[in-house]
Amino acid sequence: MMENKKIMWEPLVSAGAILISIFGIMLPLFMHMDNKTDRKIEAMNAQIQTIHNEISTEMKDFHGRLCKIEAERGK
Repeated sequence: MMENKKIMWEPLVSAGAILISIFGIMLPLFMHMDNKTDRKIEAMNAQIQTIHNEISTEMKDFHGRLCKIEAERGK
């Protein structure tokens, strides 16, 4: 036979209130942090790209000078 089981509302309401307060606090903080992090990542990517271009240019220059030295040594 079916028993009349009462739902315990107090723990459910308490758990719901806790979840809502956690999301209410963490979500704005996460969104604020995410925007700052994106800007920092973009700035770092720009710096990395600049450094990469400088290293690439330096390597090409060094290779050209090395080829010139080897060509002079071979003559």
